[in-house]
This record gives sequence, C-alpha cells and structure tokens, in this order.
Amino acid sequence: MQPRGLADTGVFTLMLSSVLLHFSSVQNGEPIIELGVDLARRSAARVRGLTLVDTRRLASLAATSETAIYTTSEYSRLHQVETQQNSVRSQLSQACISAGIDFDIRRVRGNPLEVLPPEAQFHDLVVTSLLRPKDLPSEDSGLAAGELIDLLFQGVQPLLVLRGSDQPLRRALLVSDGTNASARAIREFLRQNLFPESELRLLAIGSTEQRARNTLREMVDYCRGRQVSLESGWICGSPRRVIIPYAHKWGADLVVLGVTRKSPLVRRLFGDPAQRVLEETNLALYVIA
Repeated sequence: MQPRGLADTGVFTLMLSSVLLHFSSVQNGEPIIELGVDLARRSAARVRGLTLVDTRRLASLAATSETAIYTTSEYSRLHQVETQQNSVRSQLSQACISAGIDFDIRRVRGNPLEVLPPEAQFHDLVVTSLLRPKDLPSEDSGLAAGELIDLLFQGVQPLLVLRGSDQPLRRALLVSDGTNASARAIREFLRQNLFPESELRLLAIGSTEQRARNTLREMVDYCRGRQVSLESGWICGSPRRVIIPYAHKWGADLVVLGVTRKSPLVRRLFGDPAQRVLEETNLALYVIA
C-alpha cells in the first residue's frame, strides 16, 4: 500500500489556532488565500491577512537625496502596489466570510524585516510566497530568498513559502541532516499536520554512511512512535548539494528543512540549503530555524 502520510492514522489533528497570511507579492495571492482558508476551516483557526507595502526603496532614495523624478516614480510604484493589494484584501475577505472563518486584515507600509517579526509572534504558522524575479512585474519586487531566511532568525516561523504554482502539495520531502534544527522542523511539521493527504518521505543526510543511517534510524523511530506512515531513505553528502537533485528525482512538491544560523560571509561562500531551494527551484518550503 502506498504511504499516505498521516491521513490513515487518526492520531494527529490539525494543530493551529492562528495563521498569518503575508502577501509579499500580489502575483501569488490566490494560492495563499486558498491554503489559508482551508487550514483555518479544518482547525477552526483564526486568520490574519497582512498586505505590506515595502517602502525601503523610498527610504533609500530619501537618504541619498535622489532627484525628484526618481522619488515621484517610486511614489507611483507604491500607489500601484497598494491598488493591487486592494483586490487581494477583497478576495481574502470574501473567502473567509464564505467559509465562516474568524479573520482580520491589516494594511501596513514599512520595512518587512521590521514589520513581520512582531506580527509573527502571535501566530502558529506564517504563510508567504516567493516568485523568481523573472516572474515578477517591475512594480512588485516581493521579498528575496535571503531575506526570508533572515526573517526566520527574527522569529518568523514556522514559515511556509509557496511558489508560483497553484497545484496541491502532494509529496513532502522531510530532510534530516542530524542537526537540532532539522529534527525540530520535522517534528513541528508532523505535529501541525498541514497536508494529511500528502505522501511523506524522510531523507537522512550524513557525511558518512554510518552517520546517515544513525540519523535515519532515530527519525524513523520517532515517526513510528507516533504512528506516522512514510517512506524513508538515506544519502551521503552535503545537504546543499544533494537535497535539490534528490527532491527532483523523487518528485517532491514541498521540502521540510531546518536551518542553522550562519554568518553572512559563510552563507555567501557556501550557501544555505533552504536558500538554494528557494533560489534554484520552484518547490514550496516549510522551514524552521
């Protein structure tokens, strides 16, 4: 029988009381609304929608005393983004009212790296999106992959990052690399049970076969103790090198990862597995720091 994740166990229920839907880019609003409403309906959770106009570019122009032409152009861009966000807020309101969900919507201007951390502390899950630059219109820059990773270390977590596709997330790859962060990400993902119909596969990664097998055994024992049905496997190598090829080969839609704090220099030189998934693939990402 094909593993079905948590759907057949009856042990876990959806563990959410409040969900924050952050609309970084209006281009991917519908998938966020659809998922947020579905999660809230199944768990009787409250939804908060947050449309955030990123004013960092305007602040930078003011600080560098740019000409009036550039400043006027930026004001025009911000106005266009706000107009587009009106549609997103309307769609979210209609969807929540139709589903009978308790919700509110906040409309904010400012620096996302400063606005999101205090907002996230009141919610069990933050859902946002990331599109590649080529998929974004010039007036809608959105957040960068590195900025999303930075937000994790400011308390914006667990963070579920959706991509450009509106296809359901049917296959979730749970990555365990032996770190506390990866173990915590897997435990929280299973506890929240966001996608009960998804197939799950646990991938243990180690620098040697013995380490990979040890990591796999510990996580499999954890899952069995909680009656979680999943496939499992192990691989030797560096997480930043093996995760993406493995995820593509297995046909994953979603990757579950834990990230550890690294200095900006280390991240530039060696990269971060979660950031690479966001920059080099269209896979959704559930991530915890």
